Amino acid sequence: MQYKKNNKIKNIISHPDNIASEYDIEIVKSARAFSLFAFAFLLFFAAKVLLSGLVNYAIILFFFALTSITTYWFIGRKSNSVSHKYLMVIMMGALSLVLLYHGGEDGSAPLWYLVFPPLAIFLLGIIRGLIAIIALLSFS
Repeated sequence: MQYKKNNKIKNIISHPDNIASEYDIEIVKSARAFSLFAFAFLLFFAAKVLLSGLVNYAIILFFFALTSITTYWFIGRKSNSVSHKYLMVIMMGALSLVLLYHGGEDGSAPLWYLVFPPLAIFLLGIIRGLIAIIALLSFS
């Protein structure tokens, strides 16, 4: 069963030689898991915020929950391993910026910035991850 899962994931990743490294397979698995967890947590937080009466903030969180489940689907269906990395980093950066400008619930928005650097460095590598972090900080 595990062999079939790894074969399916290897087919997701496209390389010039059509050979997927173990690192790329782990990145795809981690990216899909992150998207699924992001969907669950964003959905939970959106419902909590909606019950608190912050409708606009809840709509933003519902939108990003929808975006994260779409990303999960995209990673599973498309065969471009590079685009899903950038898509997830852009999505998390946009969420961080929106929440920073909105302020969050009880001033919790700056905490979202703590998630972005490890995600960017893990998915994009050290150099591109640092460039993404600097870009996010420049927009802040």
